[in-house]
Amino acid sequence: MNAEIKQQWIADLKSGKYQQCIEAFKIDSAYDALGLLIKQYNEAHPEQAFDIESTESFPSVVSLWAGITAPTFENPVSILDVMEMNDGGTPFSEIADFVAANL
Repeated sequence: MNAEIKQQWIADLKSGKYQQCIEAFKIDSAYDALGLLIKQYNEAHPEQAFDIESTESFPSVVSLWAGITAPTFENPVSILDVMEMNDGGTPFSEIADFVAANL
């Protein structure tokens, strides 16, 4: 994963500025962990921004931009692990630690 994007995502997750939601990228002013990454993409690419509240699947262009690769035998972790953690109620701070160690 791109180191600069990763560090900003981790900082957003740990900042305490965002309420957490589940089963959607964004609901009102709350985000899920992947929604924060989409938000970061939107800020970097305002001309290609996604409507986070109506986006139903994680945009592949965000994965490419962030340098998130598909799981491999050596590193079986995927973006789906982050989604499952978030939707299972794992707090942002723990998701941030997971991202730091695994993506």
